[in-house]
Amino acid sequence: MSLIFNANTDKVTLPDNSSIVRAVAGATVTAWINLSSKPGISTVASLTIPAYRDRPRIDFFAVANDAVHMSASGRAIDAEAQGTFNGTVLSVPIGVWSFVACRFDFVNRLIKFNLNTTVETSPTISAWTAGNCSNTATLSNTIGGKDANAFPLHGSAEDVRIYNRVLSDAELETLHACKGADSIFLGLQVRHGFFERHAGAIASGSETVRDLMHNFNGLASENTVFGEGFCKFRRQQS
Repeated sequence: MSLIFNANTDKVTLPDNSSIVRAVAGATVTAWINLSSKPGISTVASLTIPAYRDRPRIDFFAVANDAVHMSASGRAIDAEAQGTFNGTVLSVPIGVWSFVACRFDFVNRLIKFNLNTTVETSPTISAWTAGNCSNTATLSNTIGGKDANAFPLHGSAEDVRIYNRVLSDAELETLHACKGADSIFLGLQVRHGFFERHAGAIASGSETVRDLMHNFNGLASENTVFGEGFCKFRRQQS
């Protein structure tokens, strides 16, 4: 299954004070998305830091101008300036499933985007001054939209993952090829497949969507709709 994010309030809320990305050398966000339109800014996943809940540890977006490029920002150290990379090469298509990924490499001070098997790499992120990110918890963690109902994902998402390490090109190629049926679990902190309900079902109240890694179950916003499945899941992983 997938989740369809179309309204301003649509998102999945992950727990505060979680250790998804803390004191690590990098992180990777991956997802399969099927955009229904060209939004201004469309959130794939967002983790923010205290005490400013809008300051990102890692943010990953699809951004529409004439084309839908990818954008990401984050902080290695909470007090430092935000490092941002706005892609200009890769363009996410509308109406088809695409594999997207964002790698936050704090050690080498780089952000890398993947669209299916094609990679776009940032210039050096001068704002990142340390090898590892801070050891503070993240707040207002979300999938498919930021906190305060900002920047919802316009379309469907499935198999959304957050790793606490930088995946290799070969690993991302495997994720793309296997469409969910891979065994790349090292460092995998969060994985949401969104197959709790049948296609067309509408989440009522705070619907719990299960983290397949058994770490961080999320709450889907009310009226979020479950869509047709796309990925081939290994449902027994732990």
